[in-house]
Amino acid sequence: MPHNFKEGINWVTDPTGATALASNFFAAQGGDDTSGAGTPLSPWKTFTKTLTGSSSGRCVLGSGIYIEAGMLFSSQDVVGDGQVILQNPGGGSVLSTSGSLQYPKYKNIVFYGWEKLWNTQSATGRQTTQYLEDCVIIGGNVPFRFNGNILAASFRLTNTIFINANVYTENPNGAFPVGEFSGCIFWNTPVNLYDDTNNLLISIHSSFLEAN
Repeated sequence: MPHNFKEGINWVTDPTGATALASNFFAAQGGDDTSGAGTPLSPWKTFTKTLTGSSSGRCVLGSGIYIEAGMLFSSQDVVGDGQVILQNPGGGSVLSTSGSLQYPKYKNIVFYGWEKLWNTQSATGRQTTQYLEDCVIIGGNVPFRFNGNILAASFRLTNTIFINANVYTENPNGAFPVGEFSGCIFWNTPVNLYDDTNNLLISIHSSFLEAN
């Protein structure tokens, strides 16, 4: 049975839920990567297919557990429609980005067991910004990663929960990020976002840190 999507639907022109908003592409556990069309009534099956089937726009994932290798994004936004878990199939990163000046946004996604949540180390000129909203990160590392003096990424994380994770600057001697945590919860998650002179690099406000 197809997923009953709520996100990415043009409810104004079609209250049946069959018509997608422009540049929205759909995947669901009951979909099919071969015969599917990436639409609400004929979704693809895998998250990876929504990325390869669309170079931009927004990927809408129906409820379920998606166990797929690290994905390469360009500028797609990703939203979970229901309870959506992206689970590590074994090692590697997720949320890898390609190209320059990309600003993907991820909303309502649970990231489970990834070795590193993202990998934005890049060539000169990359200014990838990661946005996470209403997400949950369980286990693994969340590095703010830099390469020499090149700004590789900036971040804005809102209403995101970190459980048994590790948040840190991977190369504090490089260029520093621009970004903030707002309304986040860190449970049994060390937060080390300082440069080599012990200056805090990221704004953290309206958030809660708790050690188990």
